[in-house]
Amino acid sequence: MNIRFLKIIVFLILVFSVKQVRCIVPPSLYGIQSSNDPERSKVFVGLCLGVTSYFGDLNNNSLHVPLYRRYGSQIFMEWEVFRSIRLSAGFFSGNIFGEERTSQRNLNFKSSLLVPQIGLSFKMIQFYQQRYALYFSAGTEMVFFTPTGNLKNTKGETYYYWDDGTVRNLPEIPANQATASVLTPDSHYETDYRNLNLDNVSNYPRSALAIPLGLALEGNLNRGFYLRAGATYHYTFTDYLDNITVNSVGSRKGNAVTDKFLFLYAGIVYNLPVAKASRPSTNDCIHEKNQIDHKKAAKAKLK
Repeated sequence: MNIRFLKIIVFLILVFSVKQVRCIVPPSLYGIQSSNDPERSKVFVGLCLGVTSYFGDLNNNSLHVPLYRRYGSQIFMEWEVFRSIRLSAGFFSGNIFGEERTSQRNLNFKSSLLVPQIGLSFKMIQFYQQRYALYFSAGTEMVFFTPTGNLKNTKGETYYYWDDGTVRNLPEIPANQATASVLTPDSHYETDYRNLNLDNVSNYPRSALAIPLGLALEGNLNRGFYLRAGATYHYTFTDYLDNITVNSVGSRKGNAVTDKFLFLYAGIVYNLPVAKASRPSTNDCIHEKNQIDHKKAAKAKLK
């Protein structure tokens, strides 16, 4: 994909959205609103929380990782540029995990992600008294990541995986059969893989372009609040999220397919009210007129 072409598209979307956002009108957006509700603008803000899943070079056995550690969060702002189209900008942050424990290799990683993103969402269908809507979203984003590994415990002892399924503090050789201690891997991913240079590639980039594709169901809670739940699939253009690539050496060798991750979430969206300019009251106008008349009368007496 031509990166220059993507930059041009993003620029045009931004210019067009700025022109649209200036024309704030008080539409009745989705569903039935209370008669006491203030008039609503075309601007939405939101927060979503959820969990991530990784798809890459490892035969992933990381489902035992607690959900609270595979977290993801997203903050965003959206502008309704057309009746069924919203322009969005936001940030995603979270962790993805991968682990493979087989007879051929024992590998693991955690990547911390920070992802600024921009995109469009399209209302596909609206139903049940116009209170619910299904959205499809697509866009572009930049993924900043830091892959780390859980290779040692807090005492600095390296994990060695033995054929009997145990993890020990010494290599599996006959001389260590009686002296090697069994270890339980902790949850600290202390080793920066890029600094470790396992594949003689010590300076690969820690950022990459990606395309997020998502589906979301949004329900109107009234008073400007909406409940949103959905899933976003992040197709990245890097093979280094897990530090395993087709160029890795030995048993670490992976495939040539780029890495991806999925974000399942739920959250809240708020439709900002229209900012109304304050108008002077009738009494204020009368008082101001009386002051002007009084000044004119005073000037007339001086003459």
